[in-house]
Amino acid sequence: MLKRITSYFLWFTLSLIATINQSFAAPGDILTTLSINNISGDGRVPTSPHGVVYQGGYVWVLDFGTDRIYRVYPEDVYDTDGITLLFSAGDSDFNIPVSDTDNPPINSDGNPIGSCGSAIPAGQYCGGGGLTFAQNFLWNASPVTDDIIKIDPVDGDNLESENALAALAFPSPTDMTFDGTNFWISDWQTNTISSVRPEDGTILTTIPGPSSLPSYFDNPNVTNARPFGLTWDGEALWVSDREDDMIYRVDPSDGSLLQMFSSPGTNARGLAWDGESLWHVDGDTNTIYRIESGVIPFGVVGCLEKNGVAIAGDVLLSQTAVSDQATTTDTE
Repeated sequence: MLKRITSYFLWFTLSLIATINQSFAAPGDILTTLSINNISGDGRVPTSPHGVVYQGGYVWVLDFGTDRIYRVYPEDVYDTDGITLLFSAGDSDFNIPVSDTDNPPINSDGNPIGSCGSAIPAGQYCGGGGLTFAQNFLWNASPVTDDIIKIDPVDGDNLESENALAALAFPSPTDMTFDGTNFWISDWQTNTISSVRPEDGTILTTIPGPSSLPSYFDNPNVTNARPFGLTWDGEALWVSDREDDMIYRVDPSDGSLLQMFSSPGTNARGLAWDGESLWHVDGDTNTIYRIESGVIPFGVVGCLEKNGVAIAGDVLLSQTAVSDQATTTDTE
């Protein structure tokens, strides 16, 4: 009994300290760091995270080196006794393939892409790119294959015939996100972010990427902007740029800059939103970061304090309610 009380007190104390520290965090501050620990027993070792999405209480990470999507526990998980540790933060007991081994993706030069050096089984292909979740499916935008892939999160099956975005011709798409109605897709070669209708793949609007560097499309002979990560927070878009090593928040109507801070690593990749914080992966540090956004959670009313700053009680931060990913993307 004493052991249980002591364990609970320790857990409560650590949780309280974490909450206090987070309440005074500034935008861009690192709240959590994780590395994927693959405990599934398949022998795969993730080496280069590209995409990330927060869904169903898990962090899903697309790893370029193994061409797999790993379901990662974002925090420690205990048994019902509150003492027995079942999973540690960073553990992954489930992963699925990104590309089909019997259907090699085609690179932009018309040739099949190469296989991953550390892939198990041998012959698995590497497309990399960003990751999002919409209408109960995972979606991948790959700058290697230049494809938009719809993936069954249960078995990794690619649903080519049920993907209205498969025919999109972006020069080099890096990531995508879903705002409840439409997809947004970032492309590094043109340094643009486009809104796309899911039913038929129609491009509705395009805004410039946040970096002031020229695009590869305009001048490939100089240092170019390289937008990669993309996510939606309910009101605005977040974009990470690999060349600037910056994370930006932009207005979706015109791309104007709302906020910016340095990325925690030197190879900024995917971004995800959990309702309050950003999740971000870096290809060089091989690390998953949870980052303070500085954004008040939407739908909160009353007297608030965020980062030590009081918010007036009559302020209502809300968003229009939409059904949960009810839009169809099937072409049939």
